[in-house]
Amino acid sequence: SVWSADSFGLALDPNNPGPLSGHTRAHLATLGVPLPEPLRFPRDLSVADLTAAERVVAVKEAEHRPLLARRFPDWAERVEYWHVHDIDCATPAEALPVLEQHVVDLVDRLHTGATEPGPR
Repeated sequence: SVWSADSFGLALDPNNPGPLSGHTRAHLATLGVPLPEPLRFPRDLSVADLTAAERVVAVKEAEHRPLLARRFPDWAERVEYWHVHDIDCATPAEALPVLEQHVVDLVDRLHTGATEPGPR
């Protein structure tokens, strides 16, 4: 099976420094994960994006659940929430391995057909 992933914003910052954190680029490079060139700047999430997705993941529940509930109330309970801190609460060296493990777990679930995350 082939899967693809995309990223969207719930509260875009007009002062965003670019399309992808340098820390994330470096971490993906160490894993051998290719990135498309050129990278696009963040896009605002829409109902069409949510509807088109087979699975929607929000990386930091404490931040993203309230935003989803406000902007897309019909979707707030249909999203898989993770608990990965952003740079305001964790260093990239702390957060990126946690995010990587969530992605590995998700890929494993996609391979097995599991719909819910297992115990942590």
